[in-house]
Amino acid sequence: MKDYFKGFYRPTKREFQKMWSNAYFVFDTNVLINPFRFQSIAREVILEVLMKLRNQNRLWIPHQVGLEYHHNINEEIYKQDSAYQELEDSIRSLGTDLENVYKRISLKHSTLILNDHIQSKFNDILDELIQEIKKQKEQHPDYDKLKLKIAEIFKGNVGEPYSQEQLNELYIEGENRFENSVPPGYKDIDKGDAKRYFDGLDYTKKYGDLVLWKQIIDFAKSKKTDIIFVTDDNKEDWWLISHGKTLGPHPEIIQEFKRETDGNNIYIYKTKQFLESCKDSETFLIPSARIDKAIDSINQYKKSVKDNEEALNAQLQKEKLEFEEELKKEIKMKSLGLSSEYLKEYNKKTKFNFLRTYQITALVDKDVNDSYRLLSKRIVNTHSKLYNYEPYSVRIAGQGNIGSSSDVLKINIKSPEEIHTNLFKKLLNDSCDVKTIYILEMKEISIEDLNEFAFTETNLHE
Repeated sequence: MKDYFKGFYRPTKREFQKMWSNAYFVFDTNVLINPFRFQSIAREVILEVLMKLRNQNRLWIPHQVGLEYHHNINEEIYKQDSAYQELEDSIRSLGTDLENVYKRISLKHSTLILNDHIQSKFNDILDELIQEIKKQKEQHPDYDKLKLKIAEIFKGNVGEPYSQEQLNELYIEGENRFENSVPPGYKDIDKGDAKRYFDGLDYTKKYGDLVLWKQIIDFAKSKKTDIIFVTDDNKEDWWLISHGKTLGPHPEIIQEFKRETDGNNIYIYKTKQFLESCKDSETFLIPSARIDKAIDSINQYKKSVKDNEEALNAQLQKEKLEFEEELKKEIKMKSLGLSSEYLKEYNKKTKFNFLRTYQITALVDKDVNDSYRLLSKRIVNTHSKLYNYEPYSVRIAGQGNIGSSSDVLKINIKSPEEIHTNLFKKLLNDSCDVKTIYILEMKEISIEDLNEFAFTETNLHE
C-alpha cells in the first residue's frame, strides 16, 4: 500500500541516508534572505553549509528563486540598515514627549513641575541607549559583501528561465490547479494578477511557487536525482497540517514529484530542521555544538518575530473593533436622517474613510426573482473566499432597463481590502449562472463618486 500512497509516509532511515548522500540540495528564496536577518552564528553556519554543498557540486536553485531573491534583497537590506536610525529616533522622541507632557499638565497645576535633576537622569539613560545602538551599528554586517558572497556561492548553480511561451502555458495550468487546490502555490491566489517584468519576460506573481516547483521537477528529471528542498514557507500548500501541527511535506507534492520524475524522491525541510539533520550527515562535518548554537539563535529570532506579530495582531484586532463601532455609528446616523454633508464630514474624522468602495456592473435576467439578493450573496461568498470574512456592506447603487429581458444593476461594496478586481470579477462570474447574471465590470470608486442616499440597505445574512 505504501507504494501507492508514498506521500503519506516519512522516508525510512535508509531512504534518508540515500538522499543525504546523493541528492541535490535546493533552497527557497526565504532561506537565501535569512542570512541577512539572522545573527552571526546562524548566518555563518548557513553559509558554511552552502559552501560545502557547492564544493560537492550538489547545490542548485531554480531561476524563479534567483528572480525573487534579487527583487527582494535590496528592500531587506534597507530595512536592516534603517532599523538603527528608526530606533534612535524613537528613543529621542521619548525625552521630547516626556517634556511636552509635563509642560502641558503643569500649566494647569499649582505644584507639578518637571524636576531638572530627574529629567537629566532620564535623558542620560536615553543617551546611553542611543550610544549602545550606535555601537551595534558599527558592528553591523557588510551586507553588500554578504550579497556578493551568496552570488559567488551560487555561480553556475542557477537554472535557466522558462520562455514566455512556457510561462503562459504554465499559467493556464495554474488556473486549474488553483481552482482545485493542487499544491504548491494555490494559497498565493490573493496576489491576484500582479505582474513582474524582467529581462523581456512577463511574470504573474501568484504563480511564482508553481514556476519554482516545475523548475525543480524539470531539473530532477534532467539529472535523474533526488531532491532535498529547504524552505521557510509555512503555508498549507507546502505542508500537511492537522489541528495546527505540521506533520510533514504535503502528500500531493511527494506524489507529483515521484510521478513526474519516474520514481525519484523529494523531501522538504524548514531551516531549523534542516540544520538539525545536518548534525547526523557526513556530508557537512560541522561540529554539533556549533549547529546547536545556530539553531538556538534562530529560535530566538523566530520567538521575537512571533511576539511582535502577536502584539501587532492584538493591536489590529483592537482597531478592527473600533472600526466596526464607527461603522455602526455611521449606519445609526443614517437611520436618524442626518444630512449627506454631515456624514461626509463625519467620515473624514473617523477610521470609516479607510474603507475602499468598489462598483460592480452586472447584467441580470428580469425573469429571475430577487436577482439582486442572489447577486449580493455571490459577492459576499466571493469576498469571504478571498479574504476569509464578509465585506462591510453590499448595496445597490442603481438599476437600469436595457431591454425586455435584462436589467443592469450597479452594486457598491465596501471593504478594507485592496481587491484585485479582475480576479474578483472572474470568480464572481464563475460562481454565477451566466444565463442569469453576468458581471460586465468591476472598478474602485472614490468617496466623491458616491451618492450616499442612492443605496438600498441589504442584510447580508438573509
